[in-house]
Amino acid sequence: NTLEKQGAAILKLVNQLPKLIRLFLDTTKNDVDFNDPYFRSEITHLNDQFPIIGQFYYEL
Repeated sequence: NTLEKQGAAILKLVNQLPKLIRLFLDTTKNDVDFNDPYFRSEITHLNDQFPIIGQFYYEL
């Protein structure tokens, strides 16, 4: 089924995003431009949502 394949592809991509965001946060933790606590907490919160989003699309 095409929709199932698309859902699986989206899930796979979405599961990669947290790794990239974690890498970004780790490499910019000492960078003045990206060291705002609110910004970092929002990015972390967003990062936690990606698996939920991916699972939602997969189940559609």
